[in-house]
Amino acid sequence: MRFYRVVQTGTNDLANAPQVAILSPTNNAVLTGDIEVSVSVTSSLLVNAIRLFVDGQEVGYQNDTETNFVVNTCQFGNGSHKIYAVVESSTGSETTGESPDFVENYGVSPSASVTFDNFITDYRGKLRFQDPDETETNRFSAKFAAYADWTLTITNQDGVAVRTETGTGFGMEFVWDGTGNGGTNLPNGAYWAVLSATESSFSMMAGLLQMMPTPIEQAIAKGKKSYFIEPPPMPPVLTNGEWIPWEKLYGPSPSIEVPIGDEYFALAAAIESEAKKVGSASGGVTLDAAGDSGSGSQTTVLRPVPSVWFGKNGTIGIAYQGNHPDGVSFGLNTRPSNGLGGRVSLNVTPGSYGRLRAAHRIALGFNRYMGDASYRLKFYKGNFDLTASDLRKPSKGGSSIFNNVNVGLLIGHGVCSADSSSGHDFTISASGPFQSYYPVWEGGSGYNWVRLSEFDFGSSGVNGLRWMSILTCNNLIEHVYLDCYDKEALPVNDDLHLLCGAKTSVFIVSNFGLKYSAALTGRGGVTRRTVAESWFYAGQQSQGFQPGGPHLTVEFRVIGWPNCFNDDLLNYQTPDSGNPADITYQDSTVFTP
Repeated sequence: MRFYRVVQTGTNDLANAPQVAILSPTNNAVLTGDIEVSVSVTSSLLVNAIRLFVDGQEVGYQNDTETNFVVNTCQFGNGSHKIYAVVESSTGSETTGESPDFVENYGVSPSASVTFDNFITDYRGKLRFQDPDETETNRFSAKFAAYADWTLTITNQDGVAVRTETGTGFGMEFVWDGTGNGGTNLPNGAYWAVLSATESSFSMMAGLLQMMPTPIEQAIAKGKKSYFIEPPPMPPVLTNGEWIPWEKLYGPSPSIEVPIGDEYFALAAAIESEAKKVGSASGGVTLDAAGDSGSGSQTTVLRPVPSVWFGKNGTIGIAYQGNHPDGVSFGLNTRPSNGLGGRVSLNVTPGSYGRLRAAHRIALGFNRYMGDASYRLKFYKGNFDLTASDLRKPSKGGSSIFNNVNVGLLIGHGVCSADSSSGHDFTISASGPFQSYYPVWEGGSGYNWVRLSEFDFGSSGVNGLRWMSILTCNNLIEHVYLDCYDKEALPVNDDLHLLCGAKTSVFIVSNFGLKYSAALTGRGGVTRRTVAESWFYAGQQSQGFQPGGPHLTVEFRVIGWPNCFNDDLLNYQTPDSGNPADITYQDSTVFTP
């Protein structure tokens, strides 16, 4: 139980909204087990993502090329349900130096009214990612249409059973500590949770027990005449303009005592009498023993598959700023200091940056497929949550947060020094290299400019940063790259494999993150590629789709150590040089107007 606040963020343009429909299943279909839902999408604008819902619960999120979804109906209750899809499209562009004209639209399909009919229902797992380093446990549960004998089998990616649990009842509950049969340690990897249930023959006794709620049964067994339940959650309280949890202000609410009615004591007596009959007639058979199979039976696997990622393939960190204030000029006197008492000349005319409404969509899309491939999100910093000190290296008063993950993605506006004598920046180096800048908006105090050479990307160890990506304009533009290369001011240290960036202006397009992560992981119908190829692929799939713009060629650039340009997420080499002169690059023209 949670509380939500709903905020209107815009108005849909119905004339340009995408059209979406559920092709199958059809209305009034009765469905069992795994089903395939087929969606039709028509849009004159760029489609960013397709999302599928059952009764308002999201059950699928895919890119525009994937219109079929698999849903396990056993993970819902029996009865009527509504299936519908939502499609997001966008037009316009967002970039540095141009007025943004970004507009997003949504299309919602008519609902398909269907009926789910299963022996196994409400099958759930508590965790999608179970990390042994955090001593996490996973709770699996399900309900059955009748009293049943059940078997829960956890298998590895080769289909070999590594843990098997059995039981009887109207439901199943098992808490997995991540070990195999006999308490053996299991390797990190993908695991499937397969549940089988068959109706048991102890129907009369089971029927009586079903009438007795478990908390009441446990209380009566202990000779109690009442039991306690957790209080309902209280809503947050608005205090000094901030929403504060109720418990933080007033402390935890006390448990609620519930008296047990006389009818339950009568039912307890009937159960005890029936138990004696069953025991006498069957030579001491107890209720917990496995019974003979009945007519109801079903086997199902928890989706999405794999059901659980035990451990992790790696870690990711995502940061962005999109909350720049429209109409607020950074101006000549608020540009970066040049270290000599003056200001650096930049490559743009003084003006406002403009909000980036697609930045958080890119961030969410990137996490979707990376998460599906077992890359654990270690941090997600957006807007005011991101500070300049998060990005700078420790020697410049920062913490280099990206060095705590394997894969990093930074999104936002970007500018660079003008390619002239007034563009030199002596703030951190007497050699005054040309710089590119990530402007961090800090509200009333204005912009805090993070220079390219103030980054320090790369770290060793299991969670060390190997690949960093920056989606901003001109961060690796030619005159900046060459000058920083000559003066050994590039932010590529001995541990970073590759830094993905841009040689020109870029456009912040909603589908970029989903396309990038799809290529990195081989998901969403996309062939798995190297890190460099994935960066170029995402650019090819996102840049240049804005009506009316862009009016310029977009070039991406990847720099790093020579032996790492064939790296992919699963197969990669440790940088073998350490000589800054060996750093090289690859360019790709991802869009030509």
